[in-house]
Amino acid sequence: MRTGLGYDEAVEVILADAAQHALFHRDSLCDMLATMMYRHKLDDTLWAKYVPTAYYVMAEVLLESWLELAVVPPEWLELHNLTEDLPSVSDSSSSEEGDDPEDPDFAGPSPKEEE
Repeated sequence: MRTGLGYDEAVEVILADAAQHALFHRDSLCDMLATMMYRHKLDDTLWAKYVPTAYYVMAEVLLESWLELAVVPPEWLELHNLTEDLPSVSDSSSSEEGDDPEDPDFAGPSPKEEE
């Protein structure tokens, strides 16, 4: 994301009930709003209520042009924080995990371990 936030932080920000429209370039915001209008998702997006009316007017014009050209905006997947699906670091790491003596990069035990 252009704001310098990490993925999990960006998802948390976008799911929040607060003004987020300033995070997006005008054209991207209008595309999102027009798509939300087409998909009837404005009420499902908490931050949409904070967007100034001028952006909705631009999005309506964009949506009308899409409809005239028979353009169907792509459907969005449900937004959720993918980092919650990841196993914790302590669950997936151990000193023995991935140690394969047959691996050409395997260096064997460290000198401290041999002492």
